[in-house]
Amino acid sequence: MDMIHGVLDFSGPGAVFALQKNGEKVFEVSRLMQRRDAASLALFLKNTLNEYGFDFEDITHWTVGSGPGSFTGMRIAASLVQGLTYGKSVKSRTVPSAEAVACGAGGDKLNSCVIFDGRNREIILLDLKSGNDAILNKEQAEEFFKNNQFESFAAMAYDKNAIAQIVPESVFTEIKWAENLKTEAFFESANVFDDDLTKLIYIRPSVAGAKE
Repeated sequence: MDMIHGVLDFSGPGAVFALQKNGEKVFEVSRLMQRRDAASLALFLKNTLNEYGFDFEDITHWTVGSGPGSFTGMRIAASLVQGLTYGKSVKSRTVPSAEAVACGAGGDKLNSCVIFDGRNREIILLDLKSGNDAILNKEQAEEFFKNNQFESFAAMAYDKNAIAQIVPESVFTEIKWAENLKTEAFFESANVFDDDLTKLIYIRPSVAGAKE
């Protein structure tokens, strides 16, 4: 039986959708989605699949980006995939979007400290080596980076200005910037297909860092 593996990440301002068949990438597409655009996510995925001769029913495995990222975007992505796999012999899992950021920046997806704009004049970071995340304002960031050492830093280019306002200059100059997520990080992850799509790290002031 063919392994057809779909990847969906909606942790940032756009949805990223990629497909592999038996380990070979078929396509990778992205679409900026704002406000009510998210309502068209399922149609966007279906139309893309149809364009390449596939449909939802062909997908045997799903990987969903688990952030850190947008509360709304990640919940929509996870809920959509849960609906598509419900009652079917289709496997699913989450993989940190931060791994794809690190790879997109040319860093090590297993050892980088990945930094995001946490909104509300804060950053949220995920240490891929330890799996620990933290939410820090400017003062806390100064102390945190003084007491914690990392091999490398990565972040999305669209967060550059916001991150510059929070992190120390010594850290900012070391950050490698990703223009896009590298979806190979999702496909190549060793994470188990445990059918649990609730392990998400949200960027939202009231619940940022909370894992469900």
